[in-house]
Amino acid sequence: MNGGRPQTVGVAVVGTGAMGMNHVRVYRNLGARVVAAVDPDPARRAACTQRFGVEARSDLADVLEDPEVEALSIAAPTAAHHAVARDALLAGKHVLVEKPLAGTLEQAEELTRLADEAGLVLAVGHVERHNPVVRMTRELLDGGVCGELISLSARRVGGINTRIQDVGVILDLAVHDIDVLRHVTGSEVASVHAVAGSAPGKHENRAHLTLEFHDGVFGSIDVNWLSPIKVRTLNATCTKGYLELDYIQQSIRRSTSHCIDAGNEDLYRVPREYESHLVSIQNQEPLANELTDFLDAVRTGHAPLVRGEDGLAALRVAHAALESVRERRRVTLDE
Repeated sequence: MNGGRPQTVGVAVVGTGAMGMNHVRVYRNLGARVVAAVDPDPARRAACTQRFGVEARSDLADVLEDPEVEALSIAAPTAAHHAVARDALLAGKHVLVEKPLAGTLEQAEELTRLADEAGLVLAVGHVERHNPVVRMTRELLDGGVCGELISLSARRVGGINTRIQDVGVILDLAVHDIDVLRHVTGSEVASVHAVAGSAPGKHENRAHLTLEFHDGVFGSIDVNWLSPIKVRTLNATCTKGYLELDYIQQSIRRSTSHCIDAGNEDLYRVPREYESHLVSIQNQEPLANELTDFLDAVRTGHAPLVRGEDGLAALRVAHAALESVRERRRVTLDE
């Protein structure tokens, strides 16, 4: 923990690509002590130092031995997540790993076990969980104003990928929505069916997943890197209302209806009157919320919002979806 410095946490950021640079920016804005950034690329290290005045190092081992570093953000490629996080946990450092938690289930399971045994924080960067629209949706559903949840439909398309090379859209994009749907339903996935397509010799660049949860809720997830516009939405169908979430605009539209007397003359007229309004939400940067949550967990010892176990659960569903694509069948997950 933080010892004699209860108000600040010494952090290092591993990986200074686009996401890693944002981690450095937000940590500095939050008042954390960014002790170092780590990257094997000298050009990226120079760019990080020039932009933020942060010492950039090439040797991860040097950072792990530094007593000033209490916690690490790992924003390296997915293929490096396990090795870096494992070494950090073994060195006694708290860890936040960008999603997905690891490349394989065995690796993710090892990380959660190591963190649990050492009493260290292991958080996973499912950043949409920290979007205020998700928190508000949980409040609306838990409060019962929308009735019982029936189904969820997520769309995460566009934003042509130029960075991710080691995974496809299921592990890069759909894993966000798998985590959000688990969180919103409060239930685990019972089965998944997925279809996907890709350019020859590459990872899938488009996919559609259908999920069945143990509580009976159905979910669908549509993802791609191909659409000309960027869309990040989630719709919730409930017995007393319909919610339309926009992650980018950070807005929620809640719609309801009730029966009216339309007479019997016009058989094509729907005898219902509809009401729709925007739910008031204060805009926030989800990454700032995520890193604040991580720092608070390090300071207090409380569990982060997205724990290693959550990252493992989302990864398990994503790998089941990839299995479904390969075998062209619905895959059942163990409870």
